[in-house]
Amino acid sequence: MLDLHHLEQLDDLFHSMGGGKRMFSRLPACEGIQLRTVVALPEADGQQRRRSIQIGNLSRQFAYVRMRSHRLLCPLFRAQSDEFWGYITNGGTEGNIYGLYLGRELYPNGVTYFSRDTHYSVSKGVHLLGLEHCVVRSESNGEMSYEDLAQQATRARHRPAVVVANIGTTMKEGKDDARRVRAVLRDIGINDVCVHSDAALCGPYAPLNPKPVFDFA
Repeated sequence: MLDLHHLEQLDDLFHSMGGGKRMFSRLPACEGIQLRTVVALPEADGQQRRRSIQIGNLSRQFAYVRMRSHRLLCPLFRAQSDEFWGYITNGGTEGNIYGLYLGRELYPNGVTYFSRDTHYSVSKGVHLLGLEHCVVRSESNGEMSYEDLAQQATRARHRPAVVVANIGTTMKEGKDDARRVRAVLRDIGINDVCVHSDAALCGPYAPLNPKPVFDFA
């Protein structure tokens, strides 16, 4: 249950977002959405407004929300308090493309691997970024075939691997085991590995699983 302090922060955020509506184009279907119908906020007179954080020419409090989100989510995924950073993307597509970009910057000579059940934004991302890539077979449940991953990666065993692991595929909710991905690649001699987990679908409740298929530990 949110306390008054958190409700005031949400009120500040929605007020700031409302002021920026004139400066953004959006899908017509989103035009009539009233955020206050989603979260009931207090309407106290003289409410103290938190000073907005300036990002470019726009007044936003998303930087504050981002920091609070990190503090909430990172411990759930066993990330060390001094070893995480990031930002809130506009959606899963941007998150996947940025994850691929980070993999490319970390391993410019790497090969990117992802399964056939992976979201189409990854195929878009590898073309936008000019990444050499390999599509791995999927099992009937949507999970990556680790046997096929090993066979495909063996052909480039002397190069780093950038792997997109699905934490819930779009159609089947298939979940790739990030630990097993690393173990498979290690067994064939690939130690330089970057795993990007696409957790847009099942990531929010993954920490509730007694044995999550991915974390930052």
